[in-house]
Amino acid sequence: MNRNGGFTKSDKIVEALLKKYGLNETDFSLYDIFENEIGSELGKYVQMVGKKGKSLLVKIENSVYHQEFLIRKKEILKRINDCYGEKIVEDIKVV
Repeated sequence: MNRNGGFTKSDKIVEALLKKYGLNETDFSLYDIFENEIGSELGKYVQMVGKKGKSLLVKIENSVYHQEFLIRKKEILKRINDCYGEKIVEDIKVV
């Protein structure tokens, strides 16, 4: 509820949260697109933890999946950028 006793629209809540955490709609949608592009098996071990400039930051919990991720990295980058129709991500860095 807002100050006037009415309900706040969900789009206004999402907008406020994105602003509070320094994200925009593109950054927010990157998490979903990233998960879709890496797939469910690799997704168990690889998590996108943030974005810095035009680089995605990922955490990988298993060395075997780290190697698999590195093999697929260029493909994943291309598919993410294809979703937007422009190059919004230039690199994926493992942290």
